[in-house]
Amino acid sequence: MNKYIKLIIFIIFLIIITKITNYYNYNDTILYGKTNITRNDEELFTLLNKYGRIKDPNKIININSCKLFQFNDIANYCNQYIEKFYNKNFLNKIANMLDISNLYYIDPIIDPLAFVIQLYQEGNYMSYHYDTNYTSGKRFTVVIPLYYNKYNTSYLYYIDKNSVERKVNLPLGKFVLYNGDNLLHQVSKQSYNGKRISLVINLTTDPSYSIYGSIMQYLRNLMFKVFIV
Repeated sequence: MNKYIKLIIFIIFLIIITKITNYYNYNDTILYGKTNITRNDEELFTLLNKYGRIKDPNKIININSCKLFQFNDIANYCNQYIEKFYNKNFLNKIANMLDISNLYYIDPIIDPLAFVIQLYQEGNYMSYHYDTNYTSGKRFTVVIPLYYNKYNTSYLYYIDKNSVERKVNLPLGKFVLYNGDNLLHQVSKQSYNGKRISLVINLTTDPSYSIYGSIMQYLRNLMFKVFIV
C-alpha cells in the first residue's frame, strides 16, 4: 500500500478518535493575557519567508498551509522569543492564570510543533481542528501575535458550547490561552496582501508519555516529516 494512503488512513483514524474523545470533554473557556510584544517584527517576517518550513496543503488533505519555524529554527534565527517565552517566569504566569500548580512545556524535541512560529500569508489557513495531545496531562495552548499588517484576514475562530462560531480579537501586546485539545478552532484564510505571524506554545500538566502516547507521538512525527518541507 502506498505510504501516502497509509498516512491518510492513519489521519482519518486519529480524527475519529479525537472527535469522540473531545465531544465529552469540550471546553470553550478562552483566557487573555498581556505581553511586552508591542510592535511588528519586520525582520521576523523576512526570516520566515526566506527560511521557514512549508506546510504543503496538497500533502495534508487541504487541512492547512503556512510557513513555520520549529524550536531549533527559532534558536538559530530569532532566539529572543525563546528567551522571552520559554522560561520559568512565563510558565508560572500561565499556571497562575489557570490556577494550577503543575504546568510544563511540552518537550519540543519530542513534539516538533510544541513551540513554533507560524507565518500566514496569501491563501494560508488552518481548517477547524482539535490539537493533538499525547502527553499524560491536560494540554493548554498559548497563541501570541508577533506581526500582522493592515490587510490581515487571518484570525483565530472557535466554536462555543452552543455551536456558535466566535472570533478571537488578538492585537499585539496580548495573548490567548485555551485548552487546545478540547476546543474546536481554526485560522481563517489569509488575503492577497495579508500577513500574520504568531508564536504557538503548547503546555501540559504532566509531560510524561504512556507507551500508547509515545507510539502515537512517534507516528505523528513521521507524518509531519512527509507533510512539512
